[in-house]
Amino acid sequence: MQQIIKEQTDQIKTLQHSEKKARETLEKTNEILDKTNKRLDQSLEDKRLNNKEEYNELSDVHRPTRLAEMFQTIYDNEWAEAFECITKMKHDDEESVALALFDILLVIL
Repeated sequence: MQQIIKEQTDQIKTLQHSEKKARETLEKTNEILDKTNKRLDQSLEDKRLNNKEEYNELSDVHRPTRLAEMFQTIYDNEWAEAFECITKMKHDDEESVALALFDILLVIL
């Protein structure tokens, strides 16, 4: 009878030990899952913010492509004509005329 009780006690201890290990494994797995979910959430949030910034950038009047278009228009419509006129009037070299026009442009902007 004592032998049976000892065997059952040993089985209970073994089962308790197995349960403890299973709970520890489950706890570690849950911690890993939580960390992974947090990283995923952060990654999705970063991606959402980047997409929002890119979308907002399209409506920005001072985005690089829009600025390039504006300067191209200024050059096509105004710069070349002003450059020719000043060069004819002052008979200055191209570099000093360009610097004078650039100073005017900085005042305007």
